[in-house]
Amino acid sequence: MRTLVRSILACLALAAFGSGCGNPERAPLEVGWNFGGLDCDQVGVETIHVEIDRELLNPSDFACVDRSGGVTTGAALGVFLIGNYHITVIGLDAQGNELARGTQDFHIARGNNLVEVPVAAAAELNFSFAGGMTCSEAQVDEVQVRVDGADAGTVPCSSGGIDGALVYPLEPGTHVFDIFAIRGTNQLVYATSRPVSGQFTLGVDTTLPVDADPVGAHPAGDANLTWDFGSPGAVCTGGTWSLTDPFGNPVGGGATCPGTGISLIGLAPPGLWTFTGDAFVGGAHFSSNVLFGVPNGETGDYIIPFTRVP
Repeated sequence: MRTLVRSILACLALAAFGSGCGNPERAPLEVGWNFGGLDCDQVGVETIHVEIDRELLNPSDFACVDRSGGVTTGAALGVFLIGNYHITVIGLDAQGNELARGTQDFHIARGNNLVEVPVAAAAELNFSFAGGMTCSEAQVDEVQVRVDGADAGTVPCSSGGIDGALVYPLEPGTHVFDIFAIRGTNQLVYATSRPVSGQFTLGVDTTLPVDADPVGAHPAGDANLTWDFGSPGAVCTGGTWSLTDPFGNPVGGGATCPGTGISLIGLAPPGLWTFTGDAFVGGAHFSSNVLFGVPNGETGDYIIPFTRVP
């Protein structure tokens, strides 16, 4: 009680000299959020819930997408006493389930204040198969993603033109990724034999390539190649072709003409092969050097473009 009286007396004394004990100073605060370096709508967050220790926020919930259709990246929380605080930002899905949270200690000073709160980390995985084939070339429908040896879910191999998946949320630190590639209902055709690892930081979106190798006792595939000389009905009268396997080894060859293409059976291993060929059409010389994919246990159909040699 004596301490309180002294404070009051000190205040009155200062008041006599014109200083006074005014209202405690306050300053405005804004909070910004990011979800692994991505916007909230990209990671399935519908609502952002904000808490500050020993403070009652109103409102404390903010929509990911505002009324104009824009994605929110922060909010004004009001004015607070100058001092030290602890804030928590929580991302909730459409059902109100917590997806991820981030916390931050910060200080409110005179003037405007902004605290940025990173919420978890994210990984963008780019899928490839047998050393570089796309989902289409490898004829993969779905991919099971594994994080640190645990099943993280199954996703379409390709979505929105992107062969890959977003993994969120991730704790900061090192994580290891591998994939199982599925064709049809439940046919495993590729699996990662060399898992990849990455270092992840709160609020950062990190991209990693993840490849998967063909599975099976004797992986192999077929390919149908059709010539394209740039004009319908062009007649090929001569030329030769050869192949190079995914390891750079020359494998066979033959005559480009007559005919409109070739069917290749039992190419092993599956992966990206190189076609090299030339042809003579109407007295003009054409050549081609392109990659084509051999899917594991299936047949790939490819148009082989030839260009005229000057």
